[in-house]
Amino acid sequence: MKRKVVKSLGILMATIILMTGCGVSNNKENATESKMATEDAYEESYEEYGTEEIAEEEMADNGISYEEGATDTETLEEETTSYNQGDRKLIKTIDMELETLEYEKTITYIEKRVTKLGGYVESSSLDGSSIYDDYYGNRYGELKVRIPKEQADEFVKGIDENTNIKRKSESTEDITLSYVDAESHKEALKVEQKRLIAIMKKAETVEEIISLESRLSEVRYEIEKYESKIRTYDNLVDYTTINIYVSEVQEITEAPKITAMERMAEGFTESVNDIIKGMKEFVIGFVSALPYLVVWGIVIGVILIVIRKILKRKRKKKKIEEK
Repeated sequence: MKRKVVKSLGILMATIILMTGCGVSNNKENATESKMATEDAYEESYEEYGTEEIAEEEMADNGISYEEGATDTETLEEETTSYNQGDRKLIKTIDMELETLEYEKTITYIEKRVTKLGGYVESSSLDGSSIYDDYYGNRYGELKVRIPKEQADEFVKGIDENTNIKRKSESTEDITLSYVDAESHKEALKVEQKRLIAIMKKAETVEEIISLESRLSEVRYEIEKYESKIRTYDNLVDYTTINIYVSEVQEITEAPKITAMERMAEGFTESVNDIIKGMKEFVIGFVSALPYLVVWGIVIGVILIVIRKILKRKRKKKKIEEK
């Protein structure tokens, strides 16, 4: 009796396990079929709506190559070389170190000049005490201003006329390749966005719609990211960045004046140095060529000896003939 009960329980457990396994298998198959259905719907809508032609036309309108086999690097190189020198995306930065006797007046002048030329102060830091206070010290300030690139030279010229520029440096960064890359990605994503919207109109199941909406959200996020990046590039290119360091001083540092005697002494020293340098080069060249000189000396010596012997023989022969 016990054996029958145990046997019956065993059969029941095996049946439950088998049914559970079949249920899991069916769920996996259903998920796979749903995924395949979504992919099939995507491909069918892609073909029916002719989205490849749409993509090709859209990308061609925006100057992006859609030819088969064309790599991203090749496309970027072609688009970058198509930029004229005046159209290249250049970021210009100027650093200026100023000295002034009138600290407040200089700071006010800089701020007004920035506003007048259509720029803005991005950041500023003013610190220190006046040289005229009981506690001696000098005031200094750091300003980072952005000036429209067309007005940058005029701004620097005005600063030079009203303060003493102790040091100035300029640098330029070419971001044309990065700019074209961002534009290409943005336009390609816009084409994909139109494609997804067209496919969604043909979607029939909830799974298809959810899958397409998820991808559409990702594409829109990427488009916004590249648009933000391009706006940042445009701002950096359109506005020259000028870093200004202002120091309050009691006396303006003047460039040292060279007297006539100092100029003559400097010229004499340079001439002596040139002579010494020339002698050194001569000695180095002579020592380097010494092995060649020795070989050629031996060759020339042998030739002279042979010629001398030939001439000596001719003389003896001539004397014999005369006798």
